[in-house]
Amino acid sequence: MSDAVPEDLDAFVRRGVDAFNAHDLDAVVELYDPEATAEGPEGWPEADVSSDRQAIRRQYEVLTEPWDEYRVEVLEREVVGDAALVRLVWHTRGRASELETDFDLWHLYRFRGGRIIRHEFYWSREDARQAAGAGAG
Repeated sequence: MSDAVPEDLDAFVRRGVDAFNAHDLDAVVELYDPEATAEGPEGWPEADVSSDRQAIRRQYEVLTEPWDEYRVEVLEREVVGDAALVRLVWHTRGRASELETDFDLWHLYRFRGGRIIRHEFYWSREDARQAAGAGAG
C-alpha cells in the first residue's frame, strides 16, 4: 500500500509547510494522492477520516476557518520504516477572539508515487512511532 519515504524528505516537508503558511490550500492538497486518507488526532473535534483529496481539502478549510493568522513550524522529523514522522507546531490567532494558540502535533505520513497516501495526527511521538511500527524511543 505504501512506497518509501521521498528521497528528499526535507524538501517535500518544506513544500508543504511553505504552501500551508502561504494559505495556499490548492498547493497543500496537491501533495496528496487522489485516493489519500487523513485522520485527526484522538479527541480532536474534527477527527473524522477524510477519504480523498477533496475531503482533505474540506478538512483543511474547516481547520483554518476560525483563525485570522496561522502558520506551522517544523520542530523534528524522523523516518520509521516506510513512514515519515514530522513534529509540527501550528501557531494561530483567532479571528474573533484574537487569542493566540499553539498546537503541537506529530504527523505520520505514508507515501505512494511521491505523494501522501495516508496522513495521521498524534499528540505524542511515542504514539506516532507505535503507529509507524516502531517501539518507543
